[in-house]
Amino acid sequence: SGLITGATIWSTHFIATLAFEPGYEHGYETGRTVLSFVIAVVGSLIANGAVSYIIGRSKFAVAGASFGLTVAAMHYVSMSAFQIPGEIYWQPALVAASVIIGTGLSVACYYRIVFPVSQYSWASAAVLMGLSITSLHFIGMSALEVRLNDTTTVPPQVISEHVLVIMIASVVTVVLFVGFSAISIE
Repeated sequence: SGLITGATIWSTHFIATLAFEPGYEHGYETGRTVLSFVIAVVGSLIANGAVSYIIGRSKFAVAGASFGLTVAAMHYVSMSAFQIPGEIYWQPALVAASVIIGTGLSVACYYRIVFPVSQYSWASAAVLMGLSITSLHFIGMSALEVRLNDTTTVPPQVISEHVLVIMIASVVTVVLFVGFSAISIE
């Protein structure tokens, strides 16, 4: 479940990132792009493990905080991989707001998962999780400031958008394969 959740978060993040067209040469540094995938998978595994194995009423808080902080770490590590002919600056107040709001909504999501009030509580949990991820992403991206610099170039070793599309498609294919395999086992 950690692989499926983490790969889904990572893939959707990079699909949104591919939609960001700054109008100048750019790419993604390989090591941090891969690290962001590992963070998403391991962090999702921790959050799913917390909600499954921690005994007590507070497990929703541990799971929700783990999930929210995982999404935040994946987002900002992957954005640090974004290479441009210039420098990227972050507005600290908006970065903090994105992490706090995203994590708070994640905790609310896991609260609804752990303490359902009806058979349809999964729907409100799904909405809260979606709001958690999208609020972190859009508030975080509003904190981004790009300052172009003619003396800075994009290194040739970066991952191009074309290669990133292939990576995303591969990850999504694995996620679908694992998901359908798990369903067939049950």
